[in-house]
Amino acid sequence: MAGEHDYMLQVKVASMADYERLHQQELSRFPVVSRLESNFAVRDVIEREIGI
Repeated sequence: MAGEHDYMLQVKVASMADYERLHQQELSRFPVVSRLESNFAVRDVIEREIGI
């Protein structure tokens, strides 16, 4: 595959502890995973249409 990312997952977890469990016990255990990159939203974002 070309580009910086081969796959992108969007997940929602209840806490950072839940994310840590997902990262350590699930995602990083796949033998073909060589690198994980994470980005976090600190709050929900509301999408609105703006009439221009």
